[in-house]
Amino acid sequence: MPKFFDRIASEYKGGVAHQFLLHFNVHDLARDAAYGYLPMLYYLMEQLNASGCDLVIGYSPSQGLIWPSVDRWESVQKSLGFPPQEADKANPPRTVINSKVVHEKLHEDTFITGKLPPGDELRKNLDNLLHQGRAKVGLVINFVEKIVPNAELTTFEKERLLFLDTFQHWAMDLGMRLQKHIVLLVTSNLAEVHQALTKNADMPTIEIPFPSYQERLEFIEYLMNLPIPDNPVEDTRFHTPVTLAPGISKEQFARDTTGA
Repeated sequence: MPKFFDRIASEYKGGVAHQFLLHFNVHDLARDAAYGYLPMLYYLMEQLNASGCDLVIGYSPSQGLIWPSVDRWESVQKSLGFPPQEADKANPPRTVINSKVVHEKLHEDTFITGKLPPGDELRKNLDNLLHQGRAKVGLVINFVEKIVPNAELTTFEKERLLFLDTFQHWAMDLGMRLQKHIVLLVTSNLAEVHQALTKNADMPTIEIPFPSYQERLEFIEYLMNLPIPDNPVEDTRFHTPVTLAPGISKEQFARDTTGA
């Protein structure tokens, strides 16, 4: 598990916080022990599933409601020749909760459907969901800067003001903490999020860093060890293993891709 999520897990289990603001390298891949490399949003949702949440959902202003789909992503990986590493096969896939079924069993006023914009209806539904008292909820909100941007409050529409107030209330809501809900607000640029959240003592700010040298080396080895398709004529995506240029070692390539 990446170190940044270790901190989330530690502070969450210790009762320090249940809502976190994640920033920086939020569009990368992260390695899950059971499913291999996942896009960050799906990685975060899977970690909430692994933490025992009964219902895990994501949201972004452009996509609307997002259900966990690690099974689908696993199929995509396999179709591209990206099976889990041998080391990962020792960790059997975790039970994937049928979130839609769980959600439909909750009271109808908590149900969220479609591509709701970040307005009053979405805010009320999310708030109701986090206060229904029946299911432990894991919620990941992507591109939070598009909902509560770092701008003067006098320029905010009513819906943005209410969302800002709701996020602040969630962070200090002891009822949510007792129900073991966990909320992750995600942005690539912390400076674009309103300061009422970035400076909120009840909501830890956690940086997702660039991969370390060791993590980059492991990913390079992973790519170099991809299997050749059984039928290269039908599968034109990978005819030969991934190789490096002559004279470039995997260690050198890992050092050269630091991103600094």
